Amino acid sequence: MTARFLLPFLLISVPAQAAAPADCAGLMLAGMQRASYRTQAAFPAEPETVNVEFFSGGPARLTAFCGFVFKPDPKARTLTVTARQFSAFANVFRDGYRNTGRIVLENRSYGAVPHASNVVFDLAERQLTFDAAGLPVMPLTVGVSVDGGPLKALFYRNTATPQRVPKTARSVDIYVKAPGGTTLDWQRVRFDIQKSTVTFYRSAAFPRR
Repeated sequence: MTARFLLPFLLISVPAQAAAPADCAGLMLAGMQRASYRTQAAFPAEPETVNVEFFSGGPARLTAFCGFVFKPDPKARTLTVTARQFSAFANVFRDGYRNTGRIVLENRSYGAVPHASNVVFDLAERQLTFDAAGLPVMPLTVGVSVDGGPLKALFYRNTATPQRVPKTARSVDIYVKAPGGTTLDWQRVRFDIQKSTVTFYRSAAFPRR
């Protein structure tokens, strides 16, 4: 979520049930922590942007808009997002303010110098890449497993290695670990391509090869 919710219109944080209907042709952004969307214009009111916080300390609740369902589980520290079809995720996990046909998963690290990086799934090219998103580059280790297969390096020792995802793939697991003293928004993401779900895990063990 490279735009980081810096949206050029009024921001409000309210339960999704209390907000006006979403403008599904407008800007939508989502990540592990929150989802954001613009409401439909209804005379005489101006459109607003709704931020839905998933882990704000209140009771967990399903949030749904524009064919996406967000299900946070504070106890398991996971967020599962369901779509009508897997390609639709490129419209909510966006490359900045545009839908470029790529699923962009932002992961912020919190250490001495907070930083953001992105794991990018290009649906047309069937390729996963890692975007360090500026300097300084956080010394992360990022691995990918397709259909439960061997773990392959996506980012290791400051070197990014693109990984192909076959068209026949049913699932993709992405694992991230950081140096000691650094926390991350998420340590694992699972794409279930057949079920059209994306699940974020706040904490997860980094597997061996």
